[in-house]
Amino acid sequence: MIIPSFTLGRWRNRVAAIVLPLTLIACSGMSKQDRNTATGAGVGAVGGTALTGGSTMGTIGGAAIGRVTATARSILDARLKALRSSLARWASLPPILLIPAVSLAVVNLGGI
Repeated sequence: MIIPSFTLGRWRNRVAAIVLPLTLIACSGMSKQDRNTATGAGVGAVGGTALTGGSTMGTIGGAAIGRVTATARSILDARLKALRSSLARWASLPPILLIPAVSLAVVNLGGI
């Protein structure tokens, strides 16, 4: 009986072939913010590893920085979307109705 030899390359490819589809399936129900956070952590981990020459602390630090950055970006994107929606509602009003609102805004700013 011939026993096949497993080299590291073959083993790594087989594990990747099993893990990658499972990872994609697990991420299918994530919100956009969750996907962005996971992507940021992954990119940060790779960057931290590359910058520190494979250091464990560099990988963990890079993942943490990437996660925080991606989460902040997702929150800012959500706020920007809400602001655009609000501005679109104002833009749909007839111009005559906007005059009192603009006047109040100028008064609240202390005049321009």
